[in-house]
Amino acid sequence: MKDRFPRLYSLTLCNEKVISEVGEWVTLDNVESFKWKLLWRRELFEWEKELQQQLHSILSTAQWSKNGLDAKVWVLDDRLGYTVRSGYALLEREGNSKTKEVFRILRSLKVAPTTEILVWRVLWNKLPTRGNLVVRGVQLANTLCPLCNMSEETADHFS
Repeated sequence: MKDRFPRLYSLTLCNEKVISEVGEWVTLDNVESFKWKLLWRRELFEWEKELQQQLHSILSTAQWSKNGLDAKVWVLDDRLGYTVRSGYALLEREGNSKTKEVFRILRSLKVAPTTEILVWRVLWNKLPTRGNLVVRGVQLANTLCPLCNMSEETADHFS
């Protein structure tokens, strides 16, 4: 869902759950099937409902086993599971060359870890700006920058 339907992934409350937690087995006419119960942060817009229908049509083609093991798996290293090394390798592959260069320079400067973390959060748009808080489901009266009251408070707005 994260790769194919990023908009829905950002809106779901279920993105950290395993399959058994986002649905249930139902019996209709003596036939058992898995019924999805995805929860959303808010009511979906019409165009998002179309994406939801596309997602459900893809999910309906999957074969589920009621007695199968349901667990989170780190697919990059199924032998050891998640390691910091494999997580870092993923970030290295996904990052663009500009980001990689910034982090290479940062590491060579030997700055404090808190400074590295702040730069990482700015580059990956992970600061708790008003715009990001609303996306994460926090209820705010408005998303305007409290300093200028002219545009939405985002990481880009700070520069």
